[in-house]
Amino acid sequence: MFSKILVAFDHSSESDKALDAGIELAKLYRVDLFSITVTEDLPSYVSMSYPDIPFDPEMLKELDDKRELFYIDLSREAVDKAAKAGVTLHATVVHGFESEAIVAHAREIKADLLLLGLHPHPAVIDHLWGSTEQKIAWAAPCSILAVR
Repeated sequence: MFSKILVAFDHSSESDKALDAGIELAKLYRVDLFSITVTEDLPSYVSMSYPDIPFDPEMLKELDDKRELFYIDLSREAVDKAAKAGVTLHATVVHGFESEAIVAHAREIKADLLLLGLHPHPAVIDHLWGSTEQKIAWAAPCSILAVR
């Protein structure tokens, strides 16, 4: 039924559950599992967090680089976790807008199923801007399984 399963993974408790479900489904269907982790730009207010320290673009770049390395390490841990369960996980870390990057990666690998951990948001935020999950659901080229 499924030949390529993709998990959106950011190491939140919700995405950890989605990864666990993905590992189980990959075992059941005897297929490889894919994951994508998206690092977005740091918000501009990060540079204003310390008003006594002059703005330094290099500091923001360093923070971005450290965050990307952090997510690469988390992805390696996810690959190891899947391997212990007998599943091959192909982990990808990209920079971009979360919903767009996840949908693009699903298209690129021709995923049959996309697993998303549901993140609770205040209702007003979802009403005004829509949740990331909603944006992905409308644009995804494949079936979606929302995991809680």
